[in-house]
Amino acid sequence: MFELGEVLRDIISGFQGVALGRTDYHTGCTHYGLCPQGLKDGRPIEWQWFDVTRLERVEGVEKIVKTPRTPTGGPFPNAPQW
Repeated sequence: MFELGEVLRDIISGFQGVALGRTDYHTGCTHYGLCPQGLKDGRPIEWQWFDVTRLERVEGVEKIVKTPRTPTGGPFPNAPQW
């Protein structure tokens, strides 16, 4: 299995991207959603999903690390009872 944030490549098509999603099925299959890092005609390229057996880790590329975000708004957590 791979970790989310790793850069992976499909060994059949050569499609490469950051693993941003993983789906585990009851039947035992695991698919990873890869999001390419580049643009095509100035627009983001759509995600593609691949079975884990078709993927390999791209060596020499650092894992994309999720940075914690601070809340920017929304409901007040544990609001006092007025």
